[in-house]
Amino acid sequence: MSLSAPGEQAVGGREAARRNSILQAARALFQRYGYKKTTVEEIARAAEITKPTVYAYFEGKEDILLSLVEWEGRRVIARGVEYLDEDESAIEQLDSMFISVDKFLEEDSFLKGIAIRDPDLLTPEVIRVAFDFESTIIGLVEKIVERGMREGAFREADPRLLAYAIVRMHEAFNFTTFFELEGYDKEKVDGFFLETMAAVLQHTDRPIDMPDGRRTLEAT
Repeated sequence: MSLSAPGEQAVGGREAARRNSILQAARALFQRYGYKKTTVEEIARAAEITKPTVYAYFEGKEDILLSLVEWEGRRVIARGVEYLDEDESAIEQLDSMFISVDKFLEEDSFLKGIAIRDPDLLTPEVIRVAFDFESTIIGLVEKIVERGMREGAFREADPRLLAYAIVRMHEAFNFTTFFELEGYDKEKVDGFFLETMAAVLQHTDRPIDMPDGRRTLEAT
């Protein structure tokens, strides 16, 4: 999977550079003014090209957005697996993956920003692209969950359903403003997610050792 800059394709350098400049200009405008308030004319002006040139590379503003979402999704996945260590336990790998993704989303707020700022832009096509990347992440989590089951660290259950539940719970905490409520800072919410994930995965008769030395609560 290519992790090049937005819009880079296996085509001539000039074509790739032009497409990339359009996407970079659009990304900056979307972040500054929001998707709805940004026009194709403004994207063309920021990229120092004409409006017809924009349409020579993209069908319209939504096509530009889809390309940006696809690129950002690839970056999120790459960050999630970048620091996985084969010597880590299954729960440590899951922690590493989600902590890395959280840090990326904090450093690069484009995806979270458009989801919160312009929720009505979630068109069927945007949702389709998002679901494609969500499915990829679920698949990665599922493999780690299966490993934890094989090693006896996690309870026996449908690994796909467990992975789905974990990823959806993570999305709920990261693509909402929940952590901005009084008394719930980001660190507290992140810690709660990791503990809850471990609790979901644990055997009913024994806790899971957490990477920081804590243990999930014994089931009653």
